[in-house]
Amino acid sequence: MTRSELDFYRNKLTTLIRRVGADRHDLRLAAMQAVGGDRGSAVMDAPTSTVDPGTAAGDEFLALSLLPTEEHLLAECGAALERIERGVFGMCERCSRPIARERLKAVPYARHCVPCVHALEAEAG
Repeated sequence: MTRSELDFYRNKLTTLIRRVGADRHDLRLAAMQAVGGDRGSAVMDAPTSTVDPGTAAGDEFLALSLLPTEEHLLAECGAALERIERGVFGMCERCSRPIARERLKAVPYARHCVPCVHALEAEAG
């Protein structure tokens, strides 16, 4: 892979890390946001709030459920940047063949080529 290609993927990963990091921050704030303000996180703390407690609790649950996905994506992007530094970026971790450029453009943190992804999915059941 050329230096300019690696720079392209490094920039793409860095941008993704910034975006996902900001999203993660917003999700954490939403998860911690109390229905009635700053008094805590319990839905029952806000009897005079105009916010529907059921909706607020659902929003809090959604934010909490999305956080692990955001954390995983950040970790994968960081690992991809490490692979760039080690000189193994774009090589499948399973078969050691190059990962298609089209796949890397769509999923710059990809660890496996498409055939290996299918094989891993089949093995997982």
